[in-house]
Amino acid sequence: MRAGIGAPIMRYLITLRLAVAAQLLLEPRPTIKEVARISGYPDVRHCMTLFPRRAGGTTHLQHGLPAGREHPT
Repeated sequence: MRAGIGAPIMRYLITLRLAVAAQLLLEPRPTIKEVARISGYPDVRHCMTLFPRRAGGTTHLQHGLPAGREHPT
């Protein structure tokens, strides 16, 4: 599998999931909790830990929210 995609499968899946999350965070409507769930992370904390490491910014900053605030529903 690595030869076909150029990376270990788990790294590829994480990159793919975080790309989906980054795209969803551009939209004003979904909450960060919804974005995590839709992109394949049932645990929001896990998504919020991985996102800054791989995407270079917090989920709140990507979503246009002050750190520590959840988008109102």
